[in-house]
Amino acid sequence: IIDYFGNGGKFRVKINYIDVSSDYPEGLAKAVERARPLMGKEKFVVFLGDIFLELKNVEKIRKIVSNPADNNAYIVVKHEKNPEEIKKNFSVECGSDGRIFRVVEKPTVLPNDLKGCGLYIFPQEIFKAIEQTPRSPTRGMFELTNALQTLIDLKVPNFILDVVENDANITFINDVLNVNLEELKKLKKESLISETAVIPEGTKISNSIIGSNVFIEKPITIKNTVIFANSKVYGSESLENYVITPRQKLLANKV
Repeated sequence: IIDYFGNGGKFRVKINYIDVSSDYPEGLAKAVERARPLMGKEKFVVFLGDIFLELKNVEKIRKIVSNPADNNAYIVVKHEKNPEEIKKNFSVECGSDGRIFRVVEKPTVLPNDLKGCGLYIFPQEIFKAIEQTPRSPTRGMFELTNALQTLIDLKVPNFILDVVENDANITFINDVLNVNLEELKKLKKESLISETAVIPEGTKISNSIIGSNVFIEKPITIKNTVIFANSKVYGSESLENYVITPRQKLLANKV
């Protein structure tokens, strides 16, 4: 992320980075709290880095963030058809007006089909909620979902934002491979190969993505595979259902 975005100059924004890796065992709520000195007095967006989202109404989020009169909190949700996906994330209960009254991390009983998707708009009151949120009894961490419930209990209005077209929690290597190949399918391409990739004649490539400056030593068969930029592939072994980065070669269980 830092390599790609840099200081934000090429995107006409200013980007600051905070290393919260040492805080992660403490939980996401503490990681958000670390950013407090940079937030001023305005509301802000939190987007979890292991979430892939396709949004159907980005402009709605933009309007909320830029409206100084709106001091509510918002949780981006999706109507999830697969109950197991909700159980892996968190459930959201709300009234007919969209106001949230309960959130539950990794629920066992589902009140509806609403799943939290890891994208939030927070007012400054979230920091007060984090201060009052105890460690979770299950994982011993300061959970962001529990801080959300504390924020609700503090009578700060929380509303759902139903703007998700598609999402995936990219926690495992299968998720990384599947998301990339799904995007390839949407492009209606057999494969996506960078012009700067060095690929020997005779290499057979199908349903795969090969990034910039990739080097492949010998002609091999590559299928259902994603090779990240600047990766090198040596040897004559065929590749199927792999994700290859400059540092790792990882086999997915399924596609």
